[in-house]
Amino acid sequence: MYCPQCRAEYRAGFSTCSDCDVPLVETLPPEPEHLTGPFTVVFESADVSLIPVVESLLDSAGIPFLVQGGETSGGLFPLGSIGGGGDERLLRAVIKVPEQHAEAATSLLVEADEVPDFGGSGSDDESE
Repeated sequence: MYCPQCRAEYRAGFSTCSDCDVPLVETLPPEPEHLTGPFTVVFESADVSLIPVVESLLDSAGIPFLVQGGETSGGLFPLGSIGGGGDERLLRAVIKVPEQHAEAATSLLVEADEVPDFGGSGSDDESE
């Protein structure tokens, strides 16, 4: 028996993973493919609360992605630089997809109502 989430192996008689609290399966699904670059940035935001939304949209469309940054969002200063004059870049998160998925990912995010601040165009141009 195996946990489909953490991939831990269990002896016969166990039915639930003690760490993940999910039902065990007889055989594991294949390992997820390892992502290799080049990558294109499709989403970037200082509002790290949007990251799970974008991840969910890409995941449901079967688009592989990587998330970089945003790790400090839940730390000591979850509100970032409000009133503190801190560096907002410390909280910025970026989502990248392999180049062959960039167009589909960008289209998906542009059309999504759940991503109000979508600004990912896949390029580094930021003209305002």
